[in-house]
Amino acid sequence: MNKVNINSKSAISFFLKDTNDVKVEKLYLKAIAIKEFKNEVSELMFNDVFKLINLGKNYSKTYFKSKSKYLNAQDEQNAIEDVFDSYNNKFNNLKDLFKFKKITLTPVRYKRNSGISKKGDIRNFNIKKTYNRLTLTLNLLFKIEDDNSIEIIKNKILNLKSQEQTKEIIDKINVYETALEVINKFGFDRLMKLVNLKINSIKKFYFIKPHEFKSLNFRTCSRISKPIVSYNKNKGSVNNVFINLGGFISDMTDDEFNEIINKNKELKKLGKPRIRLNSETLSLPISYSPKYHGNLNDYDNKTVGYTVVFSDYDDKISIVLTKDIKRELTINGDNLLGVDVNIKHNLFSTSTKKEFDYERDYISEFVKFLKKISDKQNKKRKLNLPKEKIYSFSKKDYKESQKHIRRIESDLKHKSSDLVKYALSNNFNHIIMEDLGTTEKSTIKSEEFDGVKYTKLWRMLRLGSVADMVKSISYKKGISFTKVPAYYSSQCCSECYHVDKNNRKKQEEFKCVNCGHTCVADHNSPIILKNVVGEDVLFQKIMTKNEYGELIPKRLNSFTIKNLYLSHSESLVKKGNE
Repeated sequence: MNKVNINSKSAISFFLKDTNDVKVEKLYLKAIAIKEFKNEVSELMFNDVFKLINLGKNYSKTYFKSKSKYLNAQDEQNAIEDVFDSYNNKFNNLKDLFKFKKITLTPVRYKRNSGISKKGDIRNFNIKKTYNRLTLTLNLLFKIEDDNSIEIIKNKILNLKSQEQTKEIIDKINVYETALEVINKFGFDRLMKLVNLKINSIKKFYFIKPHEFKSLNFRTCSRISKPIVSYNKNKGSVNNVFINLGGFISDMTDDEFNEIINKNKELKKLGKPRIRLNSETLSLPISYSPKYHGNLNDYDNKTVGYTVVFSDYDDKISIVLTKDIKRELTINGDNLLGVDVNIKHNLFSTSTKKEFDYERDYISEFVKFLKKISDKQNKKRKLNLPKEKIYSFSKKDYKESQKHIRRIESDLKHKSSDLVKYALSNNFNHIIMEDLGTTEKSTIKSEEFDGVKYTKLWRMLRLGSVADMVKSISYKKGISFTKVPAYYSSQCCSECYHVDKNNRKKQEEFKCVNCGHTCVADHNSPIILKNVVGEDVLFQKIMTKNEYGELIPKRLNSFTIKNLYLSHSESLVKKGNE
């Protein structure tokens, strides 16, 4: 087991104390203005979302402008980035849907008799997705999404030909010239019809309404002449440490603000310097602990980003800063503990058959709350209200939803901590968990939780973040942590590695159709996860290392993983016959 030090960032919270009402009101006014601006930008971006995402974040910053006197240019820029990122994250999750690809199916057959399958029977299909001239052109038109796409492509070619003809430039020219040839062959209208069909289909199912920003929390940047955190020069004051936030517009009436804005528009047309709005710095007293916050010189940065957080359940306000730290990583632990994340019978199941369950009462109460929200939405549908009205939350419902989410997240953190404590007390120095981003969807419904699908429960509980919770706690406690692909871990036999959906005819029981191995289903998966790292043959094919020496999965799809398990199964049979 090795330890390495890496450069990292740490988020540190400073809570305000004894703050006068005037300064707090200025924070709230800025927060409300930023939230309103985000929702304005979100609605405009939603109406032209594909074009703006394809044009990129920097273009989006020039596309929107706030009319609020409480926001400076930095506030606007960060707000626009937040809205852009919220849509872009959704795009990244759906990115495979946006691409036109040629799909080729190739049958994979059994090489020998195996259980109920015979030699020559089709085992599965290898799916090969490739690009050709047509799909590359469709992807280009999808990205441009403009009625004048042909002219845009021609202008790009002219611009590229005027530059130094490097290999990269020549390749780009070839792509655009090929696109023009394909457009000429199939017709622009015909191709754009395909592009628009894909766009409308994606919008219909995945972009139902604009993203709504409800939280007052905001991030921005402070540019001032003194450090953002400093000691009070007045030695007799009870408040000895202050946080200094710049960029708050000095008090002025709406008429005064609008007059300056109109004058600046005229000055811009004339090419003259614009009038600068007077700004002030808020110096806010904060609670300071040397043990938690460290040395104030660590924050001696006069241009720094910060986040303001307004608590949902009390009146506390905190300012979150980041500072550079050295973080120690523990890698290559050799005593492995496989951990499977479940939802039906338990939360964690380990390769030692130890189980950890979540607080089921919390989930039941959350499901009841969501049922109540669903009933309200159905009533709104019957009134033919617009979608944004149907899916909007009242302030009361929003607060209640946040209460449920906080309670569940707290429970997950406690259970993650219990798991790491168990590993430490049993001398395990390396936890192996599944990559929860590669889990398969399920249509099975939960009888315990009012018939809600387990896939939906998975999203509700935010179980995708559990592995990161365990990873963070593991590193703090000096334990190695590795994610491995989750594909087929529930259908793969931990004895012979044969993969078959019939191995799990019953959710609770695992019975291999190939070798007859039988066990509790929740105890089979963690052994598979553990062996992906523990067995050299599987490790070399499925895993690799990053720059710090941490183990990470190779970029393999589910069919490749399945075939690797089946190939390993066949090699074990051959060894047994020798």
